[in-house]
Formats: sequence, C-alpha cells, structure tokens
Amino acid sequence: MTIALGLNFNGGIVIAADTLETHYSMKVSTAKVKLSARSDFGAIVISGAGTAGYIDSISQEFQRMFMASDSSESLDGLEAKFKILLEEFYAKHVLLPFEREKRHFSLIIGVTKGSDCKLWTSEEDTLKSSQGFAAVGVGAEFALTVLSHYYRYSLPREQGELLASYVTYLAKETIDSCGKYTDVVSVYGPMFNLIPRLTTQFMENQFAQFSLFETAAVQYMLGRPVKDKAGSRKSLISFLDGIRSEIQGEHKSNIVEHPVIDWGDDRFHGK
Repeated sequence: MTIALGLNFNGGIVIAADTLETHYSMKVSTAKVKLSARSDFGAIVISGAGTAGYIDSISQEFQRMFMASDSSESLDGLEAKFKILLEEFYAKHVLLPFEREKRHFSLIIGVTKGSDCKLWTSEEDTLKSSQGFAAVGVGAEFALTVLSHYYRYSLPREQGELLASYVTYLAKETIDSCGKYTDVVSVYGPMFNLIPRLTTQFMENQFAQFSLFETAAVQYMLGRPVKDKAGSRKSLISFLDGIRSEIQGEHKSNIVEHPVIDWGDDRFHGK
C-alpha cells in the first residue's frame, strides 16, 4: 500500500488509502485501513505505508492499547502512550538503525473522543501530531501538494470524504506505485462511516470525467477558438453540474451511519 492520507473535517477525521501491495513480482489488493471503536470513548483508525507485516502488527498493538485505555483518558495522554509504544516496537522489532531502510514503515492514525479528535503520523520511531491533513507513503508528497490547494478547515464530513477520495484517486493516476482500490473510513463523535468500494469506484469514474472538463476549461481559458462563447461557457457549466450531481447522489445514497459499538477487530466493508 503506497498512499494513505487523513484529514480533519468538522467534528471528525477521515482516512483514505489505496490497496496496492507488492509481493515480489505480484501486485495484490489488500485492505490496509484498520478500525476499532468503543461506545464509551470513540474510535481509532489506522493505515500506513512500508513493511506490511510491521504495519499490521503495530496497528494491532495500537488498537489493543486504545481498547484497554480508561474512558477518562485524554487524547494527549493517549498520544504519550502511543509514542512509547512506537519507540519500544522499533527497538524490539525493527532492529539496528542501519537495517531500518529496508524495514521502515510510516503510519497515519486518527482518534476521536466525543467531539474531540486528533490526527498523527509516524516517521520511523517518532510520532507527531498533524494539523488539518497528513499523508504517508510513496504518494505522500503529491497528495500533500494537492491537499494544500483544496483543503479548508471545518469541512463538512461529506466534503471531507469526497476530498479524501479524490486526492487518493489522483495519486493512483499519477504515481506509479499507487493503485488498486480506494478504502475510505470516517469517524465522528459516536458514529463512523465506511464507504463501499463500489461507491468509490463510481466516484472515480466521475473524477475521470472531471479531468475532461478540466482540459476543456483550460483550453477555453487559453483562448481556443469557439463559435459561441456564451454557449461554450454554458456547456462547460452544465457538464460540471452533471458530474457534481452524479458524485453527490452516489455518495449520499450509500452513506450508512454506524453508531460506535465495541468493535475491536479489523473487519472492513465490501471487498
């Protein structure tokens, strides 16, 4: 898995990731977004890039720590424990510093507690808090550049989910090592939302249509001759409105809000 990104929206966090994983010469699709939730606390969502076995193992450790934490634990207190866990895991499993290049992994972690939420990323054995948005993996630099253009604070949840889906799609289209499906999970207050892969695939078809619109709009801006300027502008807006309607309609029709329950495994939505 080569791109994972997260962003804060108004009252919660959304994390999206591609599912491409390479085993020697094989390319396979693997779900890499892990979710655990507690009715008395909130939820934790984890994804990452790098050595798959280490990501799976430490994700389980973070989930266990989250599920075992006291309901009065603050997110700052949880962060301090996460840092210790990450340092100990690296010291025990990733071995000596000169071996880390091949065994390296990065994580992106989102946690909610009531109306409070926090987003972190890891780099080797360090954990840092992220403001607004973050990304890890081969496609991270590209995703961060795109997010810096389109992200705004206090996004509604629906727009946050769509933006995360769109940026992941662009990374898959642009970066060689990103691909397969897109998994998207959002957590907010006492609820979480898992977007079905069929929905993200449909939206990605619409994102591809938007690329056609973008090309036509740039050509128009640069002065490409048209017989009817007013008609051309009307056609562009009509095309854009159609894409907007399709994306929002598909997204809203597949939203099923789940109340946070004591869900400690890593089951995921439709494969």
